[in-house]
Amino acid sequence: FAVFCELLKECMAKYGNIHMEQAEQLVKSASFSLFREANCFSGITFFSHERSFHWAMIILYGNNYWHTHPEYVAIPKDYDALEDCYEFENKE
Repeated sequence: FAVFCELLKECMAKYGNIHMEQAEQLVKSASFSLFREANCFSGITFFSHERSFHWAMIILYGNNYWHTHPEYVAIPKDYDALEDCYEFENKE
């Protein structure tokens, strides 16, 4: 969960062009409302079928973010490298 939250912050900072401190506050404030549904099997299934990029953009721009930010209709091409690199660095 901690790695997931770090990835959310990295994603928001990079693609939302905000400071890491602001991303951290957004993740902290969104954690309860966003993740409270992940306390049962169906909630976890719903939550885990999307990539972290999707959840980061929801936290940053709200539901249906792709309408107000059409550049994120598709995940940016460099996102996979960010995700792979970040997860690799944090595995221990």
